[in-house]
Amino acid sequence: MDFDSKETIKKLALNVFTRLRSIENGEESNLQSVVYEAIDFSVKKSIPAEVLLEGFNIYLSNNIFSAAYIYADAAAGMATGKIKSIAHCNAGVSSYRMGLTDEAEKQYELALASDPSDAMTHSNHGILLEEIGQNEGTGEPVRLWVQCPHNFGDCV
Repeated sequence: MDFDSKETIKKLALNVFTRLRSIENGEESNLQSVVYEAIDFSVKKSIPAEVLLEGFNIYLSNNIFSAAYIYADAAAGMATGKIKSIAHCNAGVSSYRMGLTDEAEKQYELALASDPSDAMTHSNHGILLEEIGQNEGTGEPVRLWVQCPHNFGDCV
Protein backbone atom coordinates (compact mmCIF):
# COMPACT_ATOMS: atom_id res chain seq x y z
CA MET A 1 0.00 0.00 0.00
CA ASP A 2 1.44 3.35 -1.04
CA PHE A 3 -0.62 5.36 1.42
CA ASP A 4 1.34 6.21 4.57
CA SER A 5 0.08 9.29 6.36
CA LYS A 6 -0.38 8.61 10.06
CA GLU A 7 -1.58 12.17 10.63
CA THR A 8 -4.37 11.81 8.08
CA ILE A 9 -5.45 8.50 9.61
CA LYS A 10 -5.43 10.09 13.08
CA LYS A 11 -7.64 12.94 11.81
CA LEU A 12 -10.10 10.46 10.34
CA ALA A 13 -10.21 8.50 13.61
CA LEU A 14 -10.73 11.71 15.59
CA ASN A 15 -13.60 12.72 13.30
CA VAL A 16 -15.21 9.28 13.55
CA PHE A 17 -14.93 9.04 17.33
CA THR A 18 -16.14 12.62 17.84
CA ARG A 19 -19.25 11.81 15.83
CA LEU A 20 -19.73 8.49 17.64
CA ARG A 21 -19.55 10.30 20.97
CA SER A 22 -22.28 12.68 19.74
CA ILE A 23 -24.45 9.68 18.86
CA GLU A 24 -23.85 8.08 22.26
CA ASN A 25 -24.75 11.36 23.99
CA GLY A 26 -27.99 11.56 22.03
CA GLU A 27 -26.91 14.69 20.18
CA GLU A 28 -27.41 12.90 16.86
CA SER A 29 -28.63 9.48 15.86
CA ASN A 30 -27.58 8.82 12.30
CA LEU A 31 -24.71 6.36 12.00
CA GLN A 32 -24.98 6.47 8.21
CA SER A 33 -24.14 10.17 8.20
CA VAL A 34 -20.83 9.30 9.87
CA VAL A 35 -20.16 6.79 7.09
CA TYR A 36 -20.80 9.47 4.45
CA GLU A 37 -18.49 11.87 6.27
CA ALA A 38 -15.78 9.18 6.43
CA ILE A 39 -16.14 8.57 2.68
CA ASP A 40 -15.93 12.28 1.94
CA PHE A 41 -12.85 12.72 4.13
CA SER A 42 -11.18 9.62 2.69
CA VAL A 43 -11.76 10.69 -0.90
CA LYS A 44 -10.49 14.22 -0.24
CA LYS A 45 -7.38 12.91 1.54
CA SER A 46 -6.82 10.02 -0.91
CA ILE A 47 -7.19 7.31 1.72
CA PRO A 48 -7.68 4.01 -0.15
CA ALA A 49 -10.48 1.61 0.75
CA GLU A 50 -7.86 -0.99 1.71
CA VAL A 51 -6.55 1.35 4.42
CA LEU A 52 -10.08 1.74 5.76
CA LEU A 53 -10.35 -2.04 5.91
CA GLU A 54 -7.17 -2.12 7.99
CA GLY A 55 -8.95 0.26 10.38
CA PHE A 56 -11.97 -2.06 10.38
CA ASN A 57 -9.74 -4.94 11.48
CA ILE A 58 -8.19 -2.90 14.29
CA TYR A 59 -11.54 -1.74 15.66
CA LEU A 60 -13.23 -5.12 15.27
CA SER A 61 -10.40 -6.86 17.13
CA ASN A 62 -10.81 -4.31 19.94
CA ASN A 63 -14.60 -4.80 20.05
CA ILE A 64 -15.30 -1.24 18.88
CA PHE A 65 -18.02 -2.39 16.53
CA SER A 66 -19.53 0.98 15.66
CA ALA A 67 -16.17 2.31 14.42
CA ALA A 68 -15.51 -0.99 12.63
CA TYR A 69 -18.86 -0.62 10.86
CA ILE A 70 -18.12 2.95 9.78
CA TYR A 71 -14.73 2.04 8.35
CA ALA A 72 -16.07 -1.05 6.54
CA ASP A 73 -19.14 0.67 5.12
CA ALA A 74 -17.07 3.67 4.04
CA ALA A 75 -14.64 1.30 2.29
CA ALA A 76 -17.60 -0.37 0.56
CA GLY A 77 -18.82 3.03 -0.60
CA MET A 78 -15.47 3.77 -2.21
CA ALA A 79 -14.37 0.39 -3.55
CA THR A 80 -15.17 -1.78 -6.54
CA GLY A 81 -14.88 -5.48 -7.25
CA LYS A 82 -13.61 -7.91 -4.63
CA ILE A 83 -12.67 -5.13 -2.18
CA LYS A 84 -16.26 -3.84 -2.28
CA SER A 85 -17.56 -7.33 -1.51
CA ILE A 86 -15.11 -7.78 1.36
CA ALA A 87 -15.99 -4.37 2.77
CA HIS A 88 -19.75 -5.08 2.68
CA CYS A 89 -19.16 -8.47 4.33
CA ASN A 90 -17.10 -6.74 7.04
CA ALA A 91 -19.85 -4.15 7.54
CA GLY A 92 -22.23 -7.08 7.94
CA VAL A 93 -20.00 -8.64 10.59
CA SER A 94 -19.79 -5.43 12.60
CA SER A 95 -23.55 -4.80 12.21
CA TYR A 96 -24.21 -8.30 13.48
CA ARG A 97 -21.90 -7.73 16.45
CA MET A 98 -23.84 -4.53 17.28
CA GLY A 99 -27.11 -6.48 17.19
CA LEU A 100 -28.31 -4.77 14.01
CA THR A 101 -29.49 -7.89 12.20
CA ASP A 102 -31.45 -6.03 9.49
CA GLU A 103 -28.36 -3.99 8.60
CA ALA A 104 -26.17 -7.10 8.71
CA GLU A 105 -28.51 -8.90 6.32
CA LYS A 106 -28.50 -5.88 3.97
CA GLN A 107 -24.69 -5.73 4.01
CA TYR A 108 -24.32 -9.47 3.32
CA GLU A 109 -26.76 -9.17 0.41
CA LEU A 110 -24.76 -6.23 -0.99
CA ALA A 111 -21.57 -8.28 -0.63
CA LEU A 112 -23.13 -11.19 -2.49
CA ALA A 113 -24.35 -8.85 -5.23
CA SER A 114 -20.71 -7.79 -5.73
CA ASP A 115 -19.29 -11.31 -5.49
CA PRO A 116 -21.92 -14.08 -5.56
CA SER A 117 -19.32 -16.82 -5.07
CA ASP A 118 -17.75 -15.49 -1.84
CA ALA A 119 -17.92 -18.42 0.58
CA MET A 120 -17.23 -16.33 3.72
CA THR A 121 -20.16 -14.04 2.97
CA HIS A 122 -22.44 -17.02 2.26
CA SER A 123 -21.37 -18.56 5.56
CA ASN A 124 -21.91 -15.39 7.58
CA HIS A 125 -25.23 -14.72 5.85
CA GLY A 126 -26.35 -18.29 6.51
CA ILE A 127 -25.45 -18.03 10.20
CA LEU A 128 -27.43 -14.80 10.44
CA LEU A 129 -30.45 -16.28 8.66
CA GLU A 130 -30.34 -19.33 10.93
CA GLU A 131 -30.21 -17.09 13.99
CA ILE A 132 -33.16 -14.96 12.95
CA GLY A 133 -35.12 -18.02 11.80
CA GLN A 134 -35.41 -17.21 8.13
CA ASN A 135 -34.20 -20.56 6.85
CA GLU A 136 -36.29 -22.74 9.13
CA GLY A 137 -39.04 -24.94 7.82
CA THR A 138 -37.31 -25.98 4.63
CA GLY A 139 -36.71 -29.47 5.98
CA GLU A 140 -33.23 -29.48 4.49
CA PRO A 141 -29.97 -27.99 5.64
CA VAL A 142 -28.78 -24.92 3.79
CA ARG A 143 -25.91 -25.87 1.48
CA LEU A 144 -23.48 -23.68 -0.34
CA TRP A 145 -22.19 -24.85 -3.70
CA VAL A 146 -19.53 -22.77 -5.38
CA GLN A 147 -17.20 -23.43 -8.24
CA CYS A 148 -13.83 -24.28 -6.75
CA PRO A 149 -11.25 -21.74 -8.02
CA HIS A 150 -8.65 -24.48 -8.40
CA ASN A 151 -10.66 -26.54 -10.93
CA PHE A 152 -11.14 -29.40 -8.49
CA GLY A 153 -14.85 -29.46 -9.17
CA ASP A 154 -17.52 -28.12 -6.92
CA CYS A 155 -16.64 -27.20 -3.36
CA VAL A 156 -19.19 -27.38 -0.57
